[in-house]
Amino acid sequence: IGLSDYREALAATEKSHALYREMGNAEGIQRSLVQIGTIQVAMGRYDAAGPVIESVLASADEESEAAALARGTLGWARAVQGRWDEAVPLLRRAIRDTDRLGDARRRAVLLRRLHWVELSRGELEAAVELAVQAREASRSVGDVAADAKCSMAIGQARIAQGLWEEGIRFLQATIDSLGTIGDRHCEAEALWVLGQARMETGENEEARRCLERALEMIREIGDRDDEFRILTDLAACMRIAEDLEGALEASEEAERIAAELGNENGIASARLRKAKIALSSGDAKSAAAIAGRAAETLERNRSGESWLAWWILGEAHAELGGLEAGLTAMTRAVGKLERMRGQIDVADRDRRDAITGARRPQASALAGLLRRMGRDAEAATIARSWNLDREETVPHPQFGRRSSA
Repeated sequence: IGLSDYREALAATEKSHALYREMGNAEGIQRSLVQIGTIQVAMGRYDAAGPVIESVLASADEESEAAALARGTLGWARAVQGRWDEAVPLLRRAIRDTDRLGDARRRAVLLRRLHWVELSRGELEAAVELAVQAREASRSVGDVAADAKCSMAIGQARIAQGLWEEGIRFLQATIDSLGTIGDRHCEAEALWVLGQARMETGENEEARRCLERALEMIREIGDRDDEFRILTDLAACMRIAEDLEGALEASEEAERIAAELGNENGIASARLRKAKIALSSGDAKSAAAIAGRAAETLERNRSGESWLAWWILGEAHAELGGLEAGLTAMTRAVGKLERMRGQIDVADRDRRDAITGARRPQASALAGLLRRMGRDAEAATIARSWNLDREETVPHPQFGRRSSA
């Protein structure tokens, strides 16, 4: 498992499970089933993992170590499916279990998984705090591999905030340490997130190299969940490079895998890339229809990516001449970005200034649209909030950073 050789790990654990059954060892049966479920989740096989883990919870004593492990694993399975309301109580209970059982190593794993939920929901400072706690727990037991994963988790949250350079430093620290650890899964994920950051900083060729290498590694490992997520970002990268055919193919493949896994948010995320491709192709009508449905899904599920859905919908409406509809959607998007910025303590001026700079293109486009519609007072309010110069609020046909989505 540590080397990301999940197929071999699954075969070995299934043999172990068979032996425990022959011996009639109930504890061994339960622990091997939890490990089988853990491997299935790592490979994106949620439908196979769920019943296995639930069988342990049905048979094990509620206060047993096996039940504690099962709760944490089931919580993670629900988390990566986007079923966060089910995931959070399970993960929090499992964290309390680790405190009771004195298992600091397991506590670090669960904190990192809870971090991922908060990251996905757009609660980015909460995600950073959880990743820092996980790193402290990992260091307390000398777990170098887990420490590297926690650095990646912090970097991932910083990148989602728009703190790209800070995020890249954390990711680079993770990648540098992986040569001695040998965790290919973590390396692939670090390359994936690094690709996201490079795309945002305008280094699109480097971003594409990172994403394509990450995708190659993930396919070798066999993680279908990460595969569709990387494909989604690769579609965005290809669109920026004006490879619209390749971008469409990648987004459609991402959507197909997400649908196979039953991941509603993943489907919506892939469709957002298709909407952006439609915009680049001059089909704003299709873009509006696709982005509108994606926005509804992501909003309903309280996804942190909902801001992007509203932004693309606003772009599409504005292209079609529906300025009021465009303004409504873009205002909603910038409001969500403002909320993310507001999660940073006001005393942390450097980070707040960096986030302001990162998200200034969206604020600038919104202010420009307001001026175009004769609503100068509202445009001035946006300009003050986001430290915009007058020339940054001039209407422009292309809204926001080219790398968005």
